[in-house]
Amino acid sequence: MLGMILVPLDGSDAAERALPIARSLAEKYSAQLVLIRAVMPERLAAVSSLTSSHFKTYEQEIQKDQAVADRYLEHVAQRLSGQGLTVRTRAVVGSAAGVICSIAQSDPIDLIVMSTHGRTGARRLIYGSVVDAVLRAAHVPVMLVPAR
Repeated sequence: MLGMILVPLDGSDAAERALPIARSLAEKYSAQLVLIRAVMPERLAAVSSLTSSHFKTYEQEIQKDQAVADRYLEHVAQRLSGQGLTVRTRAVVGSAAGVICSIAQSDPIDLIVMSTHGRTGARRLIYGSVVDAVLRAAHVPVMLVPAR
């Protein structure tokens, strides 16, 4: 039985390809959808440690990015709620894989439904694979939706 389905989104069309499947499962099992988005400003991701001079600037950047993520998630949630689904949203600061696995472990998540971006070769080496990291670390089943 599914009670909570976690759907990681990053604002891309590829990530939203997971929504129809998650919606269908939520309808079938009367499950709640938990939409999440990791907030990690690009400049912050490249910094290994924050100094006091960086902190204020990065804090403002994170707050701005978090507000954008919250608005995006609320927009998606309203669409799904309008279809009769129960939806929660969370925008969390951190790396995508870390945020996904942390929420899947701390909340009573039964399934993660996420799409792949289909990166291969050098792009995958440069950007890493969130899917690979989630598959290795998640303690709940993960359903992958192809990007194409």
